Amino acid sequence: MLKKVNLLNIANIINLELVNDNPEVKKYTGLEGTKDNEQKDLCLLYDMILSLEKDYHCVENFYLNYKIPQINKEFDLLRIGKTSIVNIELKSKNIDEERILKQLQRNYYYLSFLDRKIYCFTFIAEDKSVYQYDNNELLKVDIAEIVKALKEVQDDIAYPNDLFVPSNYLISPLNNTKSFLENKYFLTSHQEKIEKEILKQLECNPYSICSIAGSAGTGKTLLIYHLAKTLKEKGVMIVHCASSNGGIETLKENGWKISTIKDFNYDIKPEIDIIIFDEVHRVRLSELKEFVEKAKNQKCIIFSHDVKQKLNPHNKAEEVVEYVESIADYKTKLGKKIRYNQEIVSFITKLFNLQKIKTDNSYQGDYHNISLRYMADTNQAKEYIKHLVEKKGYEHIYLTTSMYYKEKLDDVRFDSNISSHKSIGQEFDKVLVTITEDFYHTEDGRLGYRSRSYYSATQTLFQAITRTRKELMVVIINNPEVYKNCVQILYEN
Repeated sequence: MLKKVNLLNIANIINLELVNDNPEVKKYTGLEGTKDNEQKDLCLLYDMILSLEKDYHCVENFYLNYKIPQINKEFDLLRIGKTSIVNIELKSKNIDEERILKQLQRNYYYLSFLDRKIYCFTFIAEDKSVYQYDNNELLKVDIAEIVKALKEVQDDIAYPNDLFVPSNYLISPLNNTKSFLENKYFLTSHQEKIEKEILKQLECNPYSICSIAGSAGTGKTLLIYHLAKTLKEKGVMIVHCASSNGGIETLKENGWKISTIKDFNYDIKPEIDIIIFDEVHRVRLSELKEFVEKAKNQKCIIFSHDVKQKLNPHNKAEEVVEYVESIADYKTKLGKKIRYNQEIVSFITKLFNLQKIKTDNSYQGDYHNISLRYMADTNQAKEYIKHLVEKKGYEHIYLTTSMYYKEKLDDVRFDSNISSHKSIGQEFDKVLVTITEDFYHTEDGRLGYRSRSYYSATQTLFQAITRTRKELMVVIINNPEVYKNCVQILYEN
């Protein structure tokens, strides 16, 4: 359980060896998982703080080894005040100043979303030195600067997990394009690991074929666009296997070479050394095979894919992914969903399979970011959805319908200009979707759709919902059974 720690208490139980071989004490004090040298560093820091000024306020209310939920960004010592935050990183030995700067830059970035004054320090036990991050510079300072910052803190009663919103840190290059171009983002440790592995693979073989799998919300798009930025000088072409959007057009205006799959002609261009296929599972297998045969041993090809994001019933996504992974020199998978909060992941899981209500206990909180609205008919729904879009800032994603014939789902498109297909690779803070009377749950709890549709209605609904970063609004039209099932999901958690 996450709790605040007192450095006086920590130092006493370490110095008196109360923590030795006592898992209960380690757990209660927050020392569980800390190494002996880390415990000694804590004690030394405590001694130096109080030796300067005996003010116990300076050693109260720290969080030890706090990790931001989902992305696991860790801080050694963190003290959160109403108007300021103090972060202290502990090092036993001297390390390169560039590494210290990089870590504190990253810490400052993550803390900046809390809208408080930020103090970031590194304390090195070996020579009792202190570094402070200030205005993108690393300054060597005295321990007095830490004490001064700690005396300023007026402690906040808020729970850290309620303050740190993972979606703030996980930008989309297609929706937060300005931040992406200005490098105002960081990768998770898992994304960084994959980046290093791919770069190493390309050093060994510049004509490698790489495969990156990952379901919605795992940070796949950010990773491959970051790779494209890193490798840009080598000549990179991104093939976006969906419709264009504002983010893509902005990147192209800034000199990026990007083509939608519709416009990509599969030529081998001499100035391009690396081709990145984003969402390759949507490509025709025959065309892909033909291109690979022409490009292999001449170009590096990087594929990203998610076999679950299959929208076209005629698309052989499973076969495409199987082929890609069979020819890959390097393949990996992004596993954990990090883009949006866990309540939305949980709701999606249970909406598409009601049996998960009783068996999936991965989320135990309130579904306060999910709202249900029941509408009697499409006319009422149209008026209300217009209000939600214009006044409340929701992005209404309609379920893609056929270009060749009219479907019942066309009646609930209303004024939306973004379909499930157009939303691929994008994400939005507030998403609105509609569930009409033709959706139903089967006897075994699976979500189905009983009317005619060119694209799978359940798959396009899944695609739309998984574009959500923070808040989801589900407007249910004339479907009391599905509404009751959704209520059950929200209240039988």
